[in-house]
Amino acid sequence: MSNKYRWISSRRNNFEGVESFLKEHERFCTAPAAKFKKGLQKQDKVWKLCGESGIINALLFYSGRVLFPVFNNIDPVPVPRFARLLLMQNPVYAIQGCGNDVLQIEKMLNRCGRVPSDSKDFFLMTLDTLPSYSPKNDSKLIIKKPHANDVENLYELHKQYEIEEVIPRNGTFNPAGCRYLVESMIIRNQVLAGELEGRLVTKVNINADSYTRCQIGGVFTDPFFRGKGYASELVASFCNQPISEGKGVNLFVNKKNIPALKVYKKLGFKIISDYRITYY
Repeated sequence: MSNKYRWISSRRNNFEGVESFLKEHERFCTAPAAKFKKGLQKQDKVWKLCGESGIINALLFYSGRVLFPVFNNIDPVPVPRFARLLLMQNPVYAIQGCGNDVLQIEKMLNRCGRVPSDSKDFFLMTLDTLPSYSPKNDSKLIIKKPHANDVENLYELHKQYEIEEVIPRNGTFNPAGCRYLVESMIIRNQVLAGELEGRLVTKVNINADSYTRCQIGGVFTDPFFRGKGYASELVASFCNQPISEGKGVNLFVNKKNIPALKVYKKLGFKIISDYRITYY
């Protein structure tokens, strides 16, 4: 890329163009767009890659010890001169974003002596029309918004989800963090669950809500109840509301999780990109 392009730090009084850029590329950066929409925290940082005209060509977003690159298909991007300073001043736990964008940041951090401890590869999928799903007439699944009395049951489900899908290699499960997250999801009305005979057996939640899209995650069914179509029924029900309100839905699914990938494709989700999370 031309050396006429340079990275510029966006301080709190200089976010010109950032929101427009995030909205334009929202399908591929729902998480950072949601964080920007909600309002940046004191520790959050944004860098813009601009040309001589000042137009933003790419973004690098730092929030909650996670780096979110939004490179808009630019390969390679110029190496930020502040890379080493960033690592000295800000602990980086993970990089998250479209596959090639994350790989570029990995190379930058490798030059600074940072070696990943683990990485997970996903497909980024989107849905913009109502799900292709017809509920089974004999389904006994009760779809509900969990309340305070469901905390323990939902905690056990989300605990299994984190252990099976989220925790990186050599990572450890954080019971207090998991419980806090579950309680927050219930309070904020960001989770939906499927119940059988008074027991929650499947769940899904919103993990990012941006301008015109929401990103769902935490889709998990108790292993004993898998293969019965409960996850399909729950996700379809969950997607109906935002799509009916004019929002699109994003999710990313582990490339190795073939059953889940089949479920999402049947519901109408389309793959639009590779997605990667790298842990340090």
